[in-house]
Amino acid sequence: MTDVVEWGRWMETADRRVAQTRHGDILISTVFLGIDHSHGLGPRPMLFETMAFFGDDPGELVRRYETWEDAEAGHAFAVGAAHLSGPPLPH
Repeated sequence: MTDVVEWGRWMETADRRVAQTRHGDILISTVFLGIDHSHGLGPRPMLFETMAFFGDDPGELVRRYETWEDAEAGHAFAVGAAHLSGPPLPH
């Protein structure tokens, strides 16, 4: 991409989802953020994020990652933690 307008158009239409998993009322979502969420303060750019949503709650940040591969592994870890928390909640 050559400019911010082109990037913005891509961000609006791209499938930025790394993974999404539901476990009962828990939704775990991992996405590409498109900008560095370390805000230049960390040693590495944090470009991916995993969040957990519990029913109607607005969501809780689980972790941010540098690479797609790290985001996939982090998503799998969060899903495993949700499964360890017990059986799915009733719908």
